[in-house]
Amino acid sequence: MQRKSPSKKNSSELDLNILSYLKSTTSKASEIVPQTSRTYNLQSLKIDLNRIKQLIAQNTQTRSSILADATNQDLIHSHASADKISDSDYQLFQGIKDCSDLSLSLDECQDYVQCYRYIASDWTFKQLLSLISNHPNIYVAAQVLAQLRDLVESDISQSSSSDKLAVKRSQLTQCFVSCNLPQLLSNFLQRKDRENDDSVITCLTVLVDLCNYPDSLYEILVACDKLNDQVYQMCKVSSASQVTLVNQYAMEYLNVLLTDSRNTKGFPSHDLVDQLLVSLSKFLKVQLSSITPEGREYVENTILLLSFLVSTSDQCNSQFIADEGIELMLMMVSSEDSRWHTKTGFKILDSACTKTEIASILVEKGILKPVFQSINYRKLPQKSTSLNIYLLDIIGRLFKYLPFDSDDRLRLLNKFMNKNYKNFNKLMKYKKIVDTADDLDETLMVACSALINTIIAWISIDDIVPVEKVMNIFTDSGLTISSNLIEPLHDTYQILLGETGTENDDTEVLKDLYQALSSRY
Repeated sequence: MQRKSPSKKNSSELDLNILSYLKSTTSKASEIVPQTSRTYNLQSLKIDLNRIKQLIAQNTQTRSSILADATNQDLIHSHASADKISDSDYQLFQGIKDCSDLSLSLDECQDYVQCYRYIASDWTFKQLLSLISNHPNIYVAAQVLAQLRDLVESDISQSSSSDKLAVKRSQLTQCFVSCNLPQLLSNFLQRKDRENDDSVITCLTVLVDLCNYPDSLYEILVACDKLNDQVYQMCKVSSASQVTLVNQYAMEYLNVLLTDSRNTKGFPSHDLVDQLLVSLSKFLKVQLSSITPEGREYVENTILLLSFLVSTSDQCNSQFIADEGIELMLMMVSSEDSRWHTKTGFKILDSACTKTEIASILVEKGILKPVFQSINYRKLPQKSTSLNIYLLDIIGRLFKYLPFDSDDRLRLLNKFMNKNYKNFNKLMKYKKIVDTADDLDETLMVACSALINTIIAWISIDDIVPVEKVMNIFTDSGLTISSNLIEPLHDTYQILLGETGTENDDTEVLKDLYQALSSRY
């Protein structure tokens, strides 16, 4: 008698029984004590992979034979069939779990070059990875994913070296590219049979680590629109208090992926900037101390990604304006309850101020008042992300982009000229504090001093500011414009030119300022 293929209903019953069985037996696996003494080398690796090969073959044969023989009339045998498949799935699951020291063995073996070359070209290993996408049992797929996470993680143990890490990533990349691992991970995230978020978190941590791998794999990741859109959807949160680990790692992945210097593709979603602003707005009225660890990581990656996008992409910059990003940031900087909100708003506005249009909008929207109210002329910056650094950089950018003789530029100059040059004198005193600080990191001191010198130079070359007044302010401060401004400005120009090897926008500005100062004074 010709047998019919199993109905969907019958297959579903089998799968439910299998999942139930594995769920009940997973606890047994955690009680198994791993081997404590073992020699790790190419031979042991081959043994492990051969055992996995046999288990995969047995599991495939068991599933195929039982499901091929099943009929709609076989319900009386469905439980027995499910038990057979469950036993086979569990053996495969446990066999994969028993190889949990695979990453350790590769880390500790002396012949690691041969081991990584072998695993990268081994068909069984690629077949194992394919289970992430195509094995019917979610627990088996998730277990493979857990092993992959341990294998690709970027941490270097004390016994490892940078050379070993380079070999590892180079060889594994060849394997991951050939089997299109990003697509396998995308398929896993589409599965509807995931019972919890643990496996999704594992998948996302794998993706984060893969961003550190060589170009050939990174290029596949950044071009995998379907995968990245899936992760993008996972970034959306309803409130600051509802951020999950899935949200956290999803945002971390997008940040690491898109801010990589190798990214020339951008991002397929046209509303990414809008979504980042929406996410950030959820934290507008929330105290930092009340945010969960997941929420903090999430919002920090949101800030980093948004800052990067608005500073490097004209399209994102324009979208930032259209989506009222400036207005949201000004709401944040006006917060009287949280310095974190103030700093975040200024950081993003500093990143966004990349052209005349934005500089003019910022002045028209009233940025000057909070900027000058927030500068602390008595406090040295302790790191490159200190609030004063952002504020000084914003002022420097406004001077750079606002047209000469424009009303907006005049309003900026007036902030330094009003009340008998009160803020100009404060800035000069702050320059002396920074230049003579003994407890300030040298790199940070040079960077902060360069920002201050640039602002002073912009003020000093403007025709609206009398030469005599500038000279008097320098004299009253115990400084000379030649040795304390013109020469340091030229030194900064030479340093930047040496670092880049060619003229760029920043060096051109410094050269123009140096020439204008030399001509006027």
